[in-house]
Amino acid sequence: MSTFKITQDIGNADIFLYPDGNSTVSMTPVGAGTNYICTKDDRNNPDDDITYVYTTSATEVYDLYTIDDVVDDDILDSEINYVQIVARGKSHLISQHPSGIYKILVSDKVNNISSSDNKNLTTSYHTYSWLLNSVPSDLSDWAWDKINNMKIGVKCNSPTTFGDVLTSNPYRPNAGGDITQLKAYYGGSTHDPNPDVNYQQVDDVTSDDMTTHVYTTALGWKYDLYNFPNHTTETGVIQKIVFVMKCYLQDVPLGGSSIRVAYKTGGITYNTPNVPLPHDGNWHYYYAEVAENPNTATAWTWSDIDSLQAGFAVNSGSIYGRCTQFYFIVYYYTSSYNSEIRTTQTYCKVNFDISPVECTLNTPYEYTFNHTYEVPTFNTWRGDRIVYDLQRKNKTVTMHGKQWCTGGEYSEEILECVHDMKDNGVYVVFSGFDDPNLNQG
Repeated sequence: MSTFKITQDIGNADIFLYPDGNSTVSMTPVGAGTNYICTKDDRNNPDDDITYVYTTSATEVYDLYTIDDVVDDDILDSEINYVQIVARGKSHLISQHPSGIYKILVSDKVNNISSSDNKNLTTSYHTYSWLLNSVPSDLSDWAWDKINNMKIGVKCNSPTTFGDVLTSNPYRPNAGGDITQLKAYYGGSTHDPNPDVNYQQVDDVTSDDMTTHVYTTALGWKYDLYNFPNHTTETGVIQKIVFVMKCYLQDVPLGGSSIRVAYKTGGITYNTPNVPLPHDGNWHYYYAEVAENPNTATAWTWSDIDSLQAGFAVNSGSIYGRCTQFYFIVYYYTSSYNSEIRTTQTYCKVNFDISPVECTLNTPYEYTFNHTYEVPTFNTWRGDRIVYDLQRKNKTVTMHGKQWCTGGEYSEEILECVHDMKDNGVYVVFSGFDDPNLNQG
């Protein structure tokens, strides 16, 4: 029996590779027992909040998954055009902090991880991708062994987002601290440094200026530290401490004169930047902000506040440098949160060239053509009909034949070949017919 051929040149095709194991995981799985299973949803049917991995970590964390191996010899013989890594994620309910990151990862070698640019998450799931024309680590061409050794995943974090800011009541001195070097002035006279006395000269709610204060005339720095009441009902993350002091320089100094806040935390005394004292005959308020505890390099805690000592450091330049009031205010957030950064889907698409597909079938015993043409016309007022176009409306070939193989059973392989051509949706070409009308696309 004679045969004919059907040829289809697809040009290129895609293969989709899904996670099949954990390589490195730092996120929490939800809906399945392990991370990679939570993100291996079919590309057309992500299950979003049913299975996913998430993090609320303010520091960067990442998941890396191994993916399916490509084992088809026909595919392994083809040339890779590009690789696309896909991840589907969101910031659940609350927007991610503006400094937060969400990046797609790919690793083609051990400990050789490359990352995409940052993806801007929303509070709804979106699918993000990273197109790679070459291996990102060394810009070499893709090869199937690199695909089979590849790992994919995401890197993200969730920096803390804060709510409104409240301020505490002023914390005023209620006892002397560990250092008392300034003299006290009260009752119209001067008194030697005394921790049980000095703090009472600067604890004014409304400053009384010259009536009660502490001072020095020494050239060089002199210190007073004071204790303060513990906090009461305040809670929340502390944004900063603002120290407030009211000071005055009397007469023209022989040398430079300045003040600064001294404060003691964790057993160490620290100083804020120096502030010059002007000689203008007026009392002035001075402010110093400290955003974090320098002893821990982190935000202040309420236990830090309860143990804090603070006060003046005065360098008068051999003239009267006077301070009459000291207190501090704590600024703190009413709320703080870290949004859940969720990933529900990861996979890899590989686009590759494929050779033309050819199916050989028995020559049909009957075939018919259906070549329908559409002839658009219009009629003139004189009754003439004018053709203004000619185009093919339809072109089909219907074939009737039998396909057999040894043993008298039909060949499933050949029928699947034809079926796949239909699914590919690409033009086919017939060859091997005596009728020239069939030997065409």
